[in-house]
Amino acid sequence: ANAENIAIAKSFVGGLTADGGTEMIPPLREALVDDTPSDAKRLRQVVFITDGAIGNEQELFATLSKNRGRSRVFMVGIGSAPNSFLMTRAAELGRGTFTFIGDAGQVASRMQELFAKIGQPVVTGLKAEIAGSNAQLTPGSLPDLYRGEPVLMMAEATGLKGTMRVTGSIGYTPWEVNLPVAAAAQGKGISKLWAHRKIA
Repeated sequence: ANAENIAIAKSFVGGLTADGGTEMIPPLREALVDDTPSDAKRLRQVVFITDGAIGNEQELFATLSKNRGRSRVFMVGIGSAPNSFLMTRAAELGRGTFTFIGDAGQVASRMQELFAKIGQPVVTGLKAEIAGSNAQLTPGSLPDLYRGEPVLMMAEATGLKGTMRVTGSIGYTPWEVNLPVAAAAQGKGISKLWAHRKIA
């Protein structure tokens, strides 16, 4: 993101004309092309912004699942037209977040908040498993952890046992925490939340 490349990007965007419908799949597929898929030193983030209604949900989900690679996809919907279900699910599949901006006057402030957040991930490459248990975890691919925003994961099992092991990286330093599952606090309504996420 040097000065020359930023100038090229601004010139390109400045020459665009917005008309017609919202064609989401071709630009998304193009944005997910990764010339350096083995680069572990940098985080690859894609921010997709739209103010239009988007259809063909299943094709979008399939494109994300197949082509995501190491990219994190952050969805931004502006106004009342964007499909909130689609944007939320796309962000989940892309291991990112969905930002809804209802008022065009909030675009600058909300986008600054988003870029400040994604510019400083706390823990990246999150993975979780419950050793000694037959638990099924969802989602299978966890998003990165950002300051002030929780990572939500659910597990279904026949009994509470074993140890939950969560790993990731803080910068270039490996990070790990082990939690005894039997010591977890009881909660109500978790089965319904699990079912909703499993169906999704």
